[in-house]
Amino acid sequence: MLTVKDVLYHARDASLLEEVKDRTIIRTESFDPQRLVRRWRRKMDAEPSRERRFPFLEILNRSFLSWLLVPDSKILWVPYALREARRWVDSQGIDVVFTTSPPQSVHLAGLGLKRRTGLPWIADFRDNWRTKQYERTPTPIHKWINDRQVGRVVRAADRIITVSAPITEDLMGRSGKSEMYFSTLPNGYDPADFAGVQPHSQARFTMTYCGALDPVRNPDVFLRGVELALRDRPELRHKLRIQLVGSVYGIDLDGMIRRYNLDDVVQVVGYVYHKRCIEMMMDSDLLLLMVSEKTGSDLVTGKIFEYLAAGKPILALVPGGEAEKLILKYARGSVVPPDDAAGVAAQVLRAFTLWERGDLKLSIPRWKGIQQYERRVQTETLAGILDDVVSSS
Repeated sequence: MLTVKDVLYHARDASLLEEVKDRTIIRTESFDPQRLVRRWRRKMDAEPSRERRFPFLEILNRSFLSWLLVPDSKILWVPYALREARRWVDSQGIDVVFTTSPPQSVHLAGLGLKRRTGLPWIADFRDNWRTKQYERTPTPIHKWINDRQVGRVVRAADRIITVSAPITEDLMGRSGKSEMYFSTLPNGYDPADFAGVQPHSQARFTMTYCGALDPVRNPDVFLRGVELALRDRPELRHKLRIQLVGSVYGIDLDGMIRRYNLDDVVQVVGYVYHKRCIEMMMDSDLLLLMVSEKTGSDLVTGKIFEYLAAGKPILALVPGGEAEKLILKYARGSVVPPDDAAGVAAQVLRAFTLWERGDLKLSIPRWKGIQQYERRVQTETLAGILDDVVSSS
């Protein structure tokens, strides 16, 4: 496994390293600005914190680096990655190259290694390179470069894996290749993460959001919807608790909470370790999912599969697309357009009424239909793809 040395980032969960403790991990240097700043700031807090925000890096990435670095700042890691990967190919007898994104520039390292070694190469897209979010380039020239890069990658790769069918279809059109070169492998969940985690009843109706909050995953519409619900039923204020779990950057969350008069309702938890996040999900009555229109309808966030595995009802503010299909297909909750505050209010009141009656629960068994998303099953599928690519080379 090849990656970069520690960078300055808004969240760090060292406990997840236990999952790969028996694997060889090679970490290289990089000219990535987040790596350079990390080297200058040797004394970092040991624990994750919501306050670990770096506005100057956000401004640097958004206003300056996007003009210079396409597709992203991680392209400055590619020379280091190529050098180290080539050394390992020569010394270890590697059979296949596997690159996974984001960041998208990792595939440029795969492309370079493919050309230098001739090894079969699989490019795995956990996000689409060409979503609305990534398409916000500074100029048409930047967009043209971006399009050329993704075209080169998908045409050169021996196999392309994506997280959703719409991404597969989009990249297939860019590659000129047939369907046989593509595989769709969604994100998933690990049942072991939920083993032994027992839910606890809460005195207040508890809604929980897990994930980053930023300009793309902005809770403004949701909070406005909660305010509308409380206007309709003021007595709900003392029976409702909303937990926002995850890093916050690029938005004035505290200002939003004050604007909608929700200080006594909303608890900003900040970033927590993954295990604690699972526990908070299991102790909740309703889970909140937010996917912005800006990210496109083909996005299937990894968090949605853990929500499915938690067996809790979901309130999803998502555009029509893959996330909506999953929620409705497995009867896991209700879907509201991301800009519909009135719809949020109606669903919050509906869920609260059911909770008061003791009827807020899934209409189907917890694990029904979702076993295909278990990590073990997906790993078997991926192993089959790797064997097929190697045997065909």
